[in-house]
Order: sequence, then C-alpha cells, then structure tokens
Amino acid sequence: MQDLEKIRRLVGDITADDLKYVDCYVTDELGIFIPSIGYCNYAITPNHTHPSYMFNIFTAPEHNIVNQELKVPKNSYFAVAMSPDIPHTEEQGDSYTHYYAIVISEELFSGEYFSYGETEPPLYFWKQFIVGSEIIFYIKQFIHEYENNSQKKVLESLAYLITHKIIADLLKTEFSFEPVSSSYEIEKAEQYIYRNYGNKLTISCLAEMSNMSVSHFTRTFEKETGIPPIKYILKVRIEKAKKFLKCSDKAVTEVALICGFGSASHFSSYFLKQTGLTPTDYKKIYTKQNYENKK
Repeated sequence: MQDLEKIRRLVGDITADDLKYVDCYVTDELGIFIPSIGYCNYAITPNHTHPSYMFNIFTAPEHNIVNQELKVPKNSYFAVAMSPDIPHTEEQGDSYTHYYAIVISEELFSGEYFSYGETEPPLYFWKQFIVGSEIIFYIKQFIHEYENNSQKKVLESLAYLITHKIIADLLKTEFSFEPVSSSYEIEKAEQYIYRNYGNKLTISCLAEMSNMSVSHFTRTFEKETGIPPIKYILKVRIEKAKKFLKCSDKAVTEVALICGFGSASHFSSYFLKQTGLTPTDYKKIYTKQNYENKK
C-alpha cells in the first residue's frame, strides 16, 4: 500500500488489510482517512491507540460514533478530538460510519497550539466541539493535491491550514483564512450522495434538501463541483465500485446492485466507458495483485 510507513508513523501499528475499506491521503505530519465502503479494522480494535492527535468530523448525526451533546449550528459540523496514546474503541454497528478522520502528528499539533498563546494542549478523550464547514474545503483540496501528486510543500501548507482551523475551532478563536467559494448546501448534497450512493437518488430530492429549485440546484452544483449532479452521482458510484472490486470477494452483479446500478449490464457498460476495463477484468487485475502481495 502506498505511504503505509507514513500512515504507521501517524496512526500506529496498522496494516494495509486494516485499511482496505478506507480512503487514505497522507503527508509526513497529517493524514486524512475516510471509511469508504466499510469499517477501518484498526479503528474497531479494542483499546487501540495512536501516536498522534485524532479529530473525527461527522457530516450527518446518524454517523456519529459518540453520544452527541452539542447543538450544531448551520454551516457547521460536529467533531470529536482524541489525544495521543489514549486507548479507545470505535463501536461496530450494523453498518459502517462515514466521517473524516484527521490525524495530526503530536509535533505539528502541539507546536501550532503553542502559537495561540496557550501552553500544551489539554487531554482530549472524545472531546466534542463544533467545526466550521469551511474545513471541508481544505480537506477536499488536500485530497485533490494528493491524488494529483502535487509537490510536498503544497500538501504541507494545506496540512498547516487544516491544523490551524481545528485549533481555532477548539479554542473558539476566529479563523481568517476563509475559502473564496464554498457552498454549505452543495457540500451537504455531496455528503448525502456519498452516504447514500447505493440508494435511489434524484436531482429533485437533492434540490429539495438544499432548499433550491431543481434548475437553480443543478446550476449551482455544477458551478461548485465542475460537473452536473447526475454525473457526480455516477462518479461516486464508480469510485465505490472500484473499491469493492479491489478489496472484496463480491461478485460483479452484487457490486452493481450495492452501488446503485439497476442492472449488471448497465453497470458493466458504464464501468467500461469510464475505466477502459470491464468490471470482471478490473477485478482480475487486483485479485492477482493482492495474491502476489500476500506471497
């Protein structure tokens, strides 16, 4: 797995198999982990620890892993903090929870915390706090730069921005680096798509959720994301299908249904169009790679 040693320095004694259902984006001092199609096996290990600070940001109440005690204002998200080396366990339910886990090295977090005129950070154990929605803009930018193999300095700069945003929200201090364009309503629709990609999704439902007309929602969504909502839904479904085909033993027909495609034939033709491979051929490639990696 790419960057596994960096991940281990941040997260602990974790394996590639622990992360097979998780999307991972890391630099030396900060990592972002998103459960994609299932649990992180390390997260549900009883009394595991991390050498770094961990902050989980939840975009929907039903995906919280603790009993939420705070009221979340509009344009904000519920989050929890965990200090290094604190034993904890994420409870495993009937379905996995979708959230952003941000892991920040102790050196980076403590050093930047000190710059706010504070001493060392307090001890956090599922410390609940509210984070402004603009942090998702920086997280998505970090992911974009990571996926496009940007220069290390770019990722480091974004790591510092994300760290300062979290510290500012923990200390309830004003954060001056606001993104130029970030629509909370469109972000909410995106997160709904990611959580419900296997269900029936309609533009009218997403527009109603965003308190917009269908035409206004469609224009705004494309302006914010670069693609129309229906193409965005299909993009997410293909992303999830690729993860299932790589990491699970599920048959192509089952993957098609799980990912919201009405039939295996529709799924196969669209998958071929987007990737240049049939789902079966794609699965064979990664099945072979996984086998060779285990030898």
